Amino acid sequence: MNVRILACVALLGAGCVNTPADAGVGRGTATAQAREPVADSAEAVDVETGRLRPSLTLRAHRHAGMREVALSPDGSAALTLDRRGGVRLWTEASNDAVPFELPVREPLWMSLAAADGGYLAAFVDTAGGSHIGRIAVSEGRAIWTTAFDVPPMEPMFELHVLAGGDRILALGVDHRVRLFDAQGNTLAELDEHGVIPWQLRVEHDEHGVHAAVVQFAPVRIQRLDVGDAALKLIGDAHTVDIDQSPNRNDISMSSDGRYATAMQKRAPKSGRFEVELIDLTDGTRRMLVAESAERVRPRVHPGAEAVFAETGGGTAMVLPLEQAVPWQPGADRDALTPIVPEVVHMSGSNETTMAHAEVRGGTRALAWDGTLHLQSLGDGEAAVASAESFSPHAVGLDAQGSTVAWATQDSVVIEPLDGSAEPRVFSRTGPKPELIAFVGEDHWVSLGAKGKVVLRERDTGEVVASTSMSVSWGVAVAGWRPTPTGGSIVVGSTKPQASLEVLEVDGDALGQARTISLRDRAQWPEGGKPRGHESTDWLKAQGMDMGALGLRRFEVVATVPEPGRDRSVIVQFEHGFNLWGDALLTMVDEGERAWVHETSSLRSSAWSANGSRFAFADGSGGYVLDAESGSIVHARRWSPELPS
Repeated sequence: MNVRILACVALLGAGCVNTPADAGVGRGTATAQAREPVADSAEAVDVETGRLRPSLTLRAHRHAGMREVALSPDGSAALTLDRRGGVRLWTEASNDAVPFELPVREPLWMSLAAADGGYLAAFVDTAGGSHIGRIAVSEGRAIWTTAFDVPPMEPMFELHVLAGGDRILALGVDHRVRLFDAQGNTLAELDEHGVIPWQLRVEHDEHGVHAAVVQFAPVRIQRLDVGDAALKLIGDAHTVDIDQSPNRNDISMSSDGRYATAMQKRAPKSGRFEVELIDLTDGTRRMLVAESAERVRPRVHPGAEAVFAETGGGTAMVLPLEQAVPWQPGADRDALTPIVPEVVHMSGSNETTMAHAEVRGGTRALAWDGTLHLQSLGDGEAAVASAESFSPHAVGLDAQGSTVAWATQDSVVIEPLDGSAEPRVFSRTGPKPELIAFVGEDHWVSLGAKGKVVLRERDTGEVVASTSMSVSWGVAVAGWRPTPTGGSIVVGSTKPQASLEVLEVDGDALGQARTISLRDRAQWPEGGKPRGHESTDWLKAQGMDMGALGLRRFEVVATVPEPGRDRSVIVQFEHGFNLWGDALLTMVDEGERAWVHETSSLRSSAWSANGSRFAFADGSGGYVLDAESGSIVHARRWSPELPS
């Protein structure tokens, strides 16, 4: 069960309402707590109270597998959370940047803002307790000093560090809204009869902080004035019409606090969606309607002049406010005509990652799979910071084994093995590739998890042609059989007893996919080992004497045959059918073992057409082996610089 659901169940009586579209906060499974000091520890004197507070020098250290991000109000700094619960502070985003490791583990919520000489950061743990710390940054060093804690007996839903780093706006599980100073003193409290805030919306611009409270049953949003030491509701509460429970995507607020957005996507199989604009001053309403080529629920970012709607296809639709039409609740939505918006690239965005994006200060942030993306919504300029590890999903070798292609979550990397040129990095859009292969001297082709095939120019990455293959339940094994001018994509489906699909690629053209019958499957070992009683016959057809090789049939998941010869690399998993477990790669040449290579988390493998090199990708990076000896001739463990 999703850990956020578990946390919400624990706090259900207090009204936890979140959806998968919530972004800008960290989610975890354990209480945020101080770790063992990673460097020098000391005691610092709090200048306000005179009390000693623990301090420690922070280690500069990257982390892999980032999953969530929270931006400072001006968008210049970020907190990121990785899949192991580690939290980092990024004071800049570039491929050379190294963040500071914070003494916090697996927060449910995180927020920060720049303060004098550094930052103030706030976290909520899974028990509802709050932890606030100051981070002094100078000359490449950072020191953490605990500012204050709020015990779990006073559990919190949200903490928002306001611009300037001297105040924190907090929403408690008891639905009280409180304003703290940076030492933990309560400056103001909103606890009005009949007002039950479930969520807050907090934005900033050059004029200061803008806030609103969201109430439930019925769903309403109302402006909240945040003074130096006062909280006051302003104007009326405006009803919000959405098609699911309140969440931070479907109910958002512009950075200037002028309007709120209420997004609906009423037909799941349609690309049409509607964004209602609610003026928070006078209550007037307008409507924007658009049609996306994607069918997923868009990610909405309201700006001062336009609404940006990420589509899930690596792009966003720019919906200008000036094209919104007047609207009255209850009117016929179907009578509205969709606008034709400008479409812009969104760094790192796809159907999965976009739900975790956040916008602050006109900057959009996305942290996913070890890469932090920061992109200006104004001019589209982007900065990317990669993690220390390299995690390719697919690998391909050219005919001579002199150039390798790696496909990752965010990009395709093409590099010569002799180091004669820098790697070329192409930003990737759409689903991650299950297969990537070179086609002749001028092109490369990729296959997605849903069967989409795209042929591109090698030098520019421009799309030459595309088509789709039938993959039934999904791609189980995808292989490549090269020819002098192209090759064939061979796909084995996850559906039991399914036939193979083969698509020929020749030069700059894609052929028509054809089905290979089960009785002819043994002629296409690139499509993987079939299941059930056919497995033994299939292995024998590959010339394997299982007993002589010391292999057990059920542990052999696939063979990767050398094109045009009888050599094969057998993929043997040590834990049965655990496709992500440790594995052995065994080269079989003329019925005998030539070499064995141990690996982990095997994801993809490929031969060069001339048989000189064999490449594979696993959880620790990408490797190219000499086919005769099995020795490593090239390894990529770290991400190259990605394009902006």
